[in-house]
Amino acid sequence: MSDPDPITGAVDGVYSQNTEHSAEAISHLITFFREGPRNQAVLAAVMEQVQEVEDLLWYIKNGFDVNTAVGEQLDFIGKRVGEGRQDRLDAEYRGAIRVRILINMSTGTMNELLAICDGINPTGIFIARELYPAAISIEADTFGATSLAAAYRMLFAAKTAGVRLHLVVGPSASLGSSDGAPAGGELGSSDGSPAGFVLGSGR
Repeated sequence: MSDPDPITGAVDGVYSQNTEHSAEAISHLITFFREGPRNQAVLAAVMEQVQEVEDLLWYIKNGFDVNTAVGEQLDFIGKRVGEGRQDRLDAEYRGAIRVRILINMSTGTMNELLAICDGINPTGIFIARELYPAAISIEADTFGATSLAAAYRMLFAAKTAGVRLHLVVGPSASLGSSDGAPAGGELGSSDGSPAGFVLGSGR
């Protein structure tokens, strides 16, 4: 780890909140002035205002950062990116907002689509393949608590226009009812073998 930047205080380009403006300013005085209590008091009073400004800026930054925002602050972020709360608790809603941000920023590359899959279910296993002439196939073991149809809608919104999307969920996912009837897609892969469910191929 590098030493802090003498001007900005950043370490390896990462900034952190400074809560010691008064103490640092006093320590920078030459000995003659530092030993005077009146000098210290005047400088501390000035630096307290600097500290208040920095504290406010960090409050704004953290309050409207999806990783740290809570409650109404999280609602505000969700509204800005187009993801409503839908009665979700903060932790679940925060994950949904992260996925929505990925969708909004996507240019349709396979890596971006895989990142969205990972955001939907961080413990899932996903494989993406390009299909000739203009299609992408994504195979997943499971999307967790997210339905196959919902996952398809999200990935469809993120793909490039004109590119066909094939979404295949493998046999480890519980998509069918107890009698084997498909609840979320067509049973069997595109060649008819019972490898899982296939949902959609629209442009």
